[in-house]
Amino acid sequence: MIPYIPNPINSLKIALTGGIRDNLADYEIMADYLLYRLNSFGSTNYVKALGLSEPTDNIDFLLNHVAKRIGALQPGGVPLPSVAARFFINQYRLGKYGLFCLDDISYLDVVNEIDLNKNSGTLSKNQARKLVINERKLRNLEKFNSRNEIKT
Repeated sequence: MIPYIPNPINSLKIALTGGIRDNLADYEIMADYLLYRLNSFGSTNYVKALGLSEPTDNIDFLLNHVAKRIGALQPGGVPLPSVAARFFINQYRLGKYGLFCLDDISYLDVVNEIDLNKNSGTLSKNQARKLVINERKLRNLEKFNSRNEIKT
Protein backbone atom coordinates (compact mmCIF):
# COMPACT_ATOMS: atom_id res chain seq x y z
CA MET A 1 0.00 0.00 0.00
CA ILE A 2 1.32 3.42 -0.94
CA PRO A 3 1.56 5.79 2.05
CA TYR A 4 -0.32 9.08 1.85
CA ILE A 5 2.16 11.95 1.91
CA PRO A 6 0.53 15.21 0.80
CA ASN A 7 3.77 17.12 0.24
CA PRO A 8 5.76 15.88 -2.80
CA ILE A 9 9.06 17.11 -1.35
CA ASN A 10 8.51 15.05 1.78
CA SER A 11 7.69 12.09 -0.46
CA LEU A 12 11.05 12.48 -2.19
CA LYS A 13 12.89 12.71 1.13
CA ILE A 14 11.24 9.55 2.43
CA ALA A 15 11.92 7.74 -0.84
CA LEU A 16 15.59 8.78 -0.83
CA THR A 17 16.10 7.35 2.64
CA GLY A 18 14.44 4.08 1.63
CA GLY A 19 11.32 4.71 3.69
CA ILE A 20 9.07 3.49 0.89
CA ARG A 21 9.64 0.76 -1.68
CA ASP A 22 11.93 1.92 -4.44
CA ASN A 23 9.62 0.87 -7.25
CA LEU A 24 7.03 3.43 -6.07
CA ALA A 25 9.23 6.40 -6.96
CA ASP A 26 11.08 7.42 -10.12
CA TYR A 27 14.84 6.99 -9.64
CA GLU A 28 15.76 9.83 -11.97
CA ILE A 29 13.52 12.31 -10.15
CA MET A 30 14.91 11.16 -6.80
CA ALA A 31 18.47 11.47 -8.13
CA ASP A 32 17.77 14.98 -9.42
CA TYR A 33 16.42 16.04 -6.02
CA LEU A 34 19.38 14.40 -4.26
CA LEU A 35 21.83 16.27 -6.50
CA TYR A 36 19.99 19.52 -5.74
CA ARG A 37 20.18 18.87 -1.98
CA LEU A 38 23.86 17.88 -2.09
CA ASN A 39 24.67 21.08 -3.97
CA SER A 40 22.53 23.20 -1.62
CA PHE A 41 24.48 21.77 1.35
CA GLY A 42 27.70 22.77 -0.40
CA SER A 43 28.86 19.17 -0.36
CA THR A 44 31.42 18.15 -2.94
CA ASN A 45 31.94 14.63 -1.63
CA TYR A 46 29.94 13.22 -4.53
CA VAL A 47 32.38 14.86 -6.98
CA LYS A 48 35.29 12.89 -5.55
CA ALA A 49 33.30 9.68 -5.07
CA LEU A 50 32.08 9.67 -8.68
CA GLY A 51 35.30 10.90 -10.27
CA LEU A 52 33.91 14.19 -11.56
CA SER A 53 36.18 17.14 -12.27
CA GLU A 54 33.85 19.67 -10.61
CA PRO A 55 30.38 19.92 -9.02
CA THR A 56 27.45 19.94 -11.42
CA ASP A 57 23.78 20.80 -11.27
CA ASN A 58 23.00 18.98 -14.52
CA ILE A 59 21.44 15.62 -13.64
CA ASP A 60 21.65 14.36 -17.24
CA PHE A 61 25.39 14.98 -17.34
CA LEU A 62 25.84 13.33 -13.95
CA LEU A 63 23.80 10.23 -14.84
CA ASN A 64 25.60 9.81 -18.17
CA HIS A 65 28.94 10.06 -16.38
CA VAL A 66 27.88 7.56 -13.70
CA ALA A 67 26.47 5.15 -16.29
CA LYS A 68 29.78 5.15 -18.19
CA ARG A 69 31.76 4.80 -14.97
CA ILE A 70 29.81 1.76 -13.71
CA GLY A 71 29.32 0.21 -17.16
CA ALA A 72 25.56 0.69 -17.28
CA LEU A 73 25.41 0.89 -21.05
CA GLN A 74 23.07 -0.50 -23.67
CA PRO A 75 24.48 -2.07 -26.83
CA GLY A 76 26.12 0.68 -28.83
CA GLY A 77 27.38 2.46 -25.70
CA VAL A 78 24.11 4.26 -24.90
CA PRO A 79 23.98 5.08 -21.15
CA LEU A 80 21.15 3.74 -18.97
CA PRO A 81 20.17 6.72 -16.79
CA SER A 82 17.75 4.76 -14.58
CA VAL A 83 20.50 2.29 -13.59
CA ALA A 84 22.90 5.18 -12.99
CA ALA A 85 20.29 6.98 -10.87
CA ARG A 86 19.75 3.84 -8.78
CA PHE A 87 23.53 3.57 -8.25
CA PHE A 88 23.79 7.28 -7.34
CA ILE A 89 20.99 6.92 -4.76
CA ASN A 90 22.38 3.69 -3.30
CA GLN A 91 25.78 5.33 -2.83
CA TYR A 92 24.06 8.15 -0.94
CA ARG A 93 22.24 5.63 1.26
CA LEU A 94 25.56 3.95 2.01
CA GLY A 95 26.98 7.30 3.17
CA LYS A 96 29.54 7.65 0.36
CA TYR A 97 28.72 11.34 -0.08
CA GLY A 98 28.66 12.10 3.63
CA LEU A 99 25.85 12.01 6.15
CA PHE A 100 23.10 14.60 5.71
CA CYS A 101 19.68 15.39 7.07
CA LEU A 102 17.38 16.09 4.13
CA ASP A 103 14.98 18.13 6.27
CA ASP A 104 15.37 21.85 6.83
CA ILE A 105 15.90 21.97 10.57
CA SER A 106 16.40 25.62 11.41
CA TYR A 107 13.91 26.97 13.94
CA LEU A 108 12.13 29.17 11.40
CA ASP A 109 11.85 26.30 8.89
CA VAL A 110 10.32 24.02 11.53
CA VAL A 111 7.78 26.68 12.55
CA ASN A 112 6.86 27.28 8.89
CA GLU A 113 6.44 23.53 8.27
CA ILE A 114 4.16 23.18 11.31
CA ASP A 115 2.03 26.12 10.13
CA LEU A 116 1.88 24.69 6.62
CA ASN A 117 0.73 21.31 7.92
CA LYS A 118 -1.90 22.89 10.19
CA ASN A 119 -3.36 24.98 7.41
CA SER A 120 -3.08 22.48 4.57
CA GLY A 121 -6.17 20.54 5.58
CA THR A 122 -5.39 17.72 3.19
CA LEU A 123 -6.78 14.36 4.14
CA SER A 124 -5.99 10.94 2.85
CA LYS A 125 -8.82 9.00 1.23
CA ASN A 126 -9.07 6.85 4.34
CA GLN A 127 -9.20 9.88 6.66
CA ALA A 128 -11.87 11.53 4.49
CA ARG A 129 -13.95 8.32 4.45
CA LYS A 130 -13.77 8.05 8.25
CA LEU A 131 -14.79 11.70 8.59
CA VAL A 132 -17.86 11.14 6.39
CA ILE A 133 -18.81 8.03 8.38
CA ASN A 134 -18.49 9.88 11.70
CA GLU A 135 -20.57 12.80 10.42
CA ARG A 136 -23.25 10.36 9.25
CA LYS A 137 -23.25 8.66 12.66
CA LEU A 138 -23.69 12.02 14.40
CA ARG A 139 -26.61 12.98 12.12
CA ASN A 140 -28.28 9.61 12.74
CA LEU A 141 -27.75 9.95 16.49
CA GLU A 142 -29.30 13.44 16.44
CA LYS A 143 -32.31 12.11 14.48
CA PHE A 144 -32.69 9.24 16.91
CA ASN A 145 -32.51 11.57 19.92
CA SER A 146 -35.00 14.03 18.40
CA ARG A 147 -37.50 11.22 17.72
CA ASN A 148 -37.19 9.92 21.27
CA GLU A 149 -37.71 13.40 22.75
CA ILE A 150 -41.06 13.80 20.95
CA LYS A 151 -42.43 10.49 22.30
CA THR A 152 -41.71 11.31 25.94
